[in-house]
Amino acid sequence: MAEVISEMATMRNTIKYLLWLSLLLLAASFVVSHFGEQYALKQIPPEVRAGMSDTDWVGAEWIMRGLVLLLLAVISGLAALILFVLQRYKQIKSKTATH
Repeated sequence: MAEVISEMATMRNTIKYLLWLSLLLLAASFVVSHFGEQYALKQIPPEVRAGMSDTDWVGAEWIMRGLVLLLLAVISGLAALILFVLQRYKQIKSKTATH
């Protein structure tokens, strides 16, 4: 029984770390996408930028980097959700085994 409690405590800590990692990656995704595009746009001289009719694709690489971070955030969030469901299943299973 103590082994199960120890495993659940470890799993609970892992879930917390994964959720914090997911939130951190989500924030980093937005920051990289937004400020990276602005940085890429500022690298173009004003004379050239004035002559450009479309500057939408200038920061595309930064947006892709942000999307990769977003994907990692979703994966870590899903991993936390799966671990949470497994933890609840083990709790229910251990309660029914003792009764």
